[in-house]
Amino acid sequence: MTLPFPIEEYPIVIGIDFGTTYSGVSYAFGNDSEIVDITKWPRQPDYSYPKYLYKLNNDLYIDSYINQRKQYSSDDGSLIQWGRFTKSGKADQRNVIVIQQFKIYLDENPKRPLASLPMDLTITGIISDYLQKMFAYIKTYMSQKGFNRDFDKKARYCLTVK
Repeated sequence: MTLPFPIEEYPIVIGIDFGTTYSGVSYAFGNDSEIVDITKWPRQPDYSYPKYLYKLNNDLYIDSYINQRKQYSSDDGSLIQWGRFTKSGKADQRNVIVIQQFKIYLDENPKRPLASLPMDLTITGIISDYLQKMFAYIKTYMSQKGFNRDFDKKARYCLTVK
């Protein structure tokens, strides 16, 4: 069997589970069967998300997850906070729009009517902002774990969206 990518060129595999309420990230080396979950996220206590069992879409997932929320300024639509950051900052600011469970906007046939997105925000823009913030944190986290600064150029990515 021929692998689509030479393992020597792309030795790291990063898996991102993009969920409706939570998202999780794990990584592994291509020549190793051990999968490492990222369990520490910004502004989150160490004990906040150890390996919890989540039931999503009738499937069981054991992983570490980050809240899938975002806060935008209602003045200019700029992203203020993401993930767990939004819970603490919500009450402190007046001109803030919190967007949650934005993945459901990808559904072409939603089970219930969805509210219009505020301002000129688009679902692709919202998800792009979220994944960019997540990826920036993944780079920081893995650098702190001793990975080379350019490790991401030697990684393969798997994004699941169910």
